Amino acid sequence: MKGRVLTLVFSSPEEAVHFLKTLEKLLPGKSFLGELKANKVKIFIPESENSEKTMHKIKQLYNQQRQPYSYGVMKNYDISSIFSMAKLEVPVPVTLLVEALKIQGRKAIIKGDILYTDATLNEIIKVVERLSVIYKEVLSLETTAQARRLISLYSFVNNKPVDSAVEELSKLGILTESSGKLTLKVNYDVALKALFGSSLEDAT
Repeated sequence: MKGRVLTLVFSSPEEAVHFLKTLEKLLPGKSFLGELKANKVKIFIPESENSEKTMHKIKQLYNQQRQPYSYGVMKNYDISSIFSMAKLEVPVPVTLLVEALKIQGRKAIIKGDILYTDATLNEIIKVVERLSVIYKEVLSLETTAQARRLISLYSFVNNKPVDSAVEELSKLGILTESSGKLTLKVNYDVALKALFGSSLEDAT
């Protein structure tokens, strides 16, 4: 069988195992064959019309995981790769992820399909997974799209159950119910600034 071989070296066998497991989540099973050898992963990529794309994704993930973390340094991550690696209850709007990272004090900006942030890959995945659980519950409510995002964000940041988030936002005069649907009483950006201050503006 024709194909290409990559041998990737890690600092420990545990890191090598973690990388291979992450790769198995990210890429279809038949697109590559992986073999562990102590702190190394040997990867065979069969020749196909998608082999170059597969090679690129493997190298991209390797560089992201191996690059030493430096506080404040922006790195780029492919959004589809992040969502593939995370255990999602439901898909999460990318704008919601960016806002959550900013409120946590991280720099974050989305350009096309690429997320630029100073957060680590593990941090991003943890945020996405938490948001997904919350967003799934919010989807069961009758809300506008912006109200849904704000409820999810408020619940995430304050570690509140969704029903408590709705109640508190209503008491604050930010949410209202109209014809059985929860809507915002104020502009979305105004609501963000009122709830979270300047963190969303400063962390870009």
